[in-house]
Amino acid sequence: MKKTQMIQELSSSETAYKLHTQLLETIVFSKRSFVVIGKILYRLRENNLYQSAVGSGADNWIDYLAQPEIGLSKGEASRLIQIYEQFIVRFGFSEDFIAEVPLKNIHYILPIVKGMADDADVDTLVDNARVLSQKDLKERVFDIRTDDGGERTYEYVVFKRCVETGTMVKIHDLESEIIKHKLKLN
Repeated sequence: MKKTQMIQELSSSETAYKLHTQLLETIVFSKRSFVVIGKILYRLRENNLYQSAVGSGADNWIDYLAQPEIGLSKGEASRLIQIYEQFIVRFGFSEDFIAEVPLKNIHYILPIVKGMADDADVDTLVDNARVLSQKDLKERVFDIRTDDGGERTYEYVVFKRCVETGTMVKIHDLESEIIKHKLKLN
């Protein structure tokens, strides 16, 4: 096939639509995969089902996870299992709903959710994690945790930056109060 024929084929609307559809299907699968992997790991770990799956191929859970075709660390597997346990098993969210939450946000709220008992608070937190950026979610969690209405406290620091390299170094001999006064933040 000549190069011009390939270009014409790739530029056809039918091919473009097919590629677009494949992309959407792959994205949905990718977003859902961490929930599915957590569910499978959860079930395999229950009653040591992983041992029946591979026979004598794995002496323990860590060896099972370390197999080349699986290649998960104990920590990675544990987090995926905890996501499934906490959000789906404990609080009853659907797998599809949790799959809509960015993985970074799920990881961020996981330790918080573990200590929560109120379903309504968890619902709000998960909904925030689903729609907010990670930065905005961190701000929201801070606001929830410091619900006393007090003001935040800040430490002010000054850096010097090299114009040629962009390297930044903190200037240590300036106290935060002096910086606030100079910037008229008081």
